[in-house]
Amino acid sequence: MTDDMMNLRTLVEKTPDADLLREMIGFAAQRLMELEVEGQTGAAYGEKTPERLAQRNGYRDRIWETRARSRDLLDSVPAQARPPRPAWRQAGRLRR
Repeated sequence: MTDDMMNLRTLVEKTPDADLLREMIGFAAQRLMELEVEGQTGAAYGEKTPERLAQRNGYRDRIWETRARSRDLLDSVPAQARPPRPAWRQAGRLRR
């Protein structure tokens, strides 16, 4: 298999249109990968739809599970309303 790939590569590099062929193959491969991702996410790149299943950057809606309750991370408390950090956490940061 590797020998076949090496033979194909040398054959392509010997042709006068090697750069054009390389660009065409790269474009086709990129487009195929984009189509696959669009199928998995449920939307095209940059498209905002309620049917979207995921984000292309790897972000997913998550639920923060604790013993007390479950909380949607998108509805987290604003920074102004958060309680101050515990003293032991602040001291731990200073020692480092």
